[in-house]
Amino acid sequence: MPKIREISDKGIDIVGTVYSLKKQPLSIYIDGYKIYIIPPEEVILTYLEAWKFWESSEDKIKAVLVYCAQHSKLDFNYLKEEAERRGVSDYLGKLNDYC
Repeated sequence: MPKIREISDKGIDIVGTVYSLKKQPLSIYIDGYKIYIIPPEEVILTYLEAWKFWESSEDKIKAVLVYCAQHSKLDFNYLKEEAERRGVSDYLGKLNDYC
């Protein structure tokens, strides 16, 4: 794997070669390499789960930051349906208080 300065200094986790989340990953090109990234809706839902089930204040902050930064681009129907399915719809509702 090439060392790409723009992303090597950031918090990037490469956790596997199989993507199993419901919402399709996004793709971007960096220096000619196609990079797949988790869509913000999935990131938010993961942070909401940690905030609720592990009472993680760090994940609360991360959920708020991603939600507010990506607010105009989010698929709210998907977020609502998945939050309900994952048992975090109450915490999804709390995010509107922050942005």
